[in-house]
This record gives sequence, structure tokens and C-alpha cells, in this order.
Amino acid sequence: MDKPFQDTCCLVTGGSRGIGRSIVDSLIDHGAKVLCVARNANSIKYKENYYPYHYDLFQKNQIDSFLKQLSEDSHFPDIIIHNLGGSRQITSDFASIEDWLSVWHFNFGIVVHLNNYFIPKWIEKNVSGKLIHVSSSATKTFSGYTPYITAKAALNSYVKTIAYRYSKHGILINAISPGAVNLPDRYFNTLSKEEPNKLTHFLNDHVALKRLAEPEEIASVVLFLASRWSSYITGSIIEVDGGMY
Repeated sequence: MDKPFQDTCCLVTGGSRGIGRSIVDSLIDHGAKVLCVARNANSIKYKENYYPYHYDLFQKNQIDSFLKQLSEDSHFPDIIIHNLGGSRQITSDFASIEDWLSVWHFNFGIVVHLNNYFIPKWIEKNVSGKLIHVSSSATKTFSGYTPYITAKAALNSYVKTIAYRYSKHGILINAISPGAVNLPDRYFNTLSKEEPNKLTHFLNDHVALKRLAEPEEIASVVLFLASRWSSYITGSIIEVDGGMY
């Protein structure tokens, strides 16, 4: 019971810092073999069960190179956590179509590329795999940058659609929707240092629990979805936002 993921191979994208790093830590602590693909994957040091892949998945040729390397290493995940994402600092509603597409690719296109590779292989090998996607509470609050919000909204619709279609193969597909998370050098963390009163007002006005989430609290929900205890959950977008309203 101490190592519920003892015979499990998990792939985590963007797992070198923030929420992704907490997900990697939690999985390894519970016995999983973790494949981490990130630009700084080599910055994490574990003695065992950790396999770093230093690739920039934003570049299509890098995705293909990563998948080729994974095959050559004979590593094949049965759980995939799509954590990679972000606004890419594209803030304007009137950004160029190239900028819009870059945000969509970063948050949604990479997911599709990887899933298009792994889902058919799971079906071929009769693997009851799990896909867990990290979305955002911004799709509910509509606060933030429009290109990012719409990319995550597309991700949510995608999750619900493919969850229904591939449930017959025993593949469970879900997403989590984090709220305001305390991450170093990110907006809320910076706000807590530079404008603490503004942060307090935001939390009091919009978050039932009146505090920021810690990345470990987001990782714990991912851990549950990756476990055997989530066997009757698919097509869900699970809010982990402290009761944000």
C-alpha cells in the first residue's frame, strides 16, 4: 500500500518545475517509474525511477525526436500527465494569428500530437492507459489572457470528446483545473510579495478557502486520478481551485 505505483510507468510533460515537479516528486515517492520530458529535465536528480528527456516539445521536430528516443530506450508509459502549458506572454486579444496559434499549440497541439501517438499504441497493445491533462480555472472565471483561456477551453472539450470515444478500450481520460497556485516567480507569488493587500482582497472576494493552493495540493489530485481508485472517472474536468467563484 505504501507504493501503489510500483509497476507503473508514467510520462510527465513539463515536469522540471512548478506543478509538474510536484507531480514527478509525488509519483516517485509512491513507487512509479517516471519519464520526465522538459527543457530542464536534467536539473532533477534522483538515484532511481527517474528518466529525464531533455526536449523542447514546442518544436515539432523535437516531439518526433523524443518519441523516437523513447522507443529506442524501450520505455512505454501507461499513464501520461500533460502538464506542459502557459500563456507564452501573449496577452492581447488582438495578437497576430501566428501568436494565437503558438499559444494553442503550446497548450493543446502538443497534447494532440502525443495522444495521437500513444492512444493507437495502447489500443494495439490492449493497454488500459490513463491520460491526465492540466487545464485551468480561467476557463470558468474568464480572467486572464484570451488566447490562453480559449486554448484551455478547447483542451476541455477535447478531453470530454475523446474520453467518450475511447472508454470502450478501457482508456480513462480526464483533466484537472487548478485555480490560483503559489508558484515561484509566477503572478500570485509575486503579488504576495509586492502587493499583499491586493492578493488578500482577491482571495477574500473570489476563493472560498481564502488562500493560494500549493503545487503539492494539485499534484495530489493528479496522483488520485493516476491511481486504481479513480477507476470510475472519465471525461471529467476536476476543479482544484479552493472553491473559486
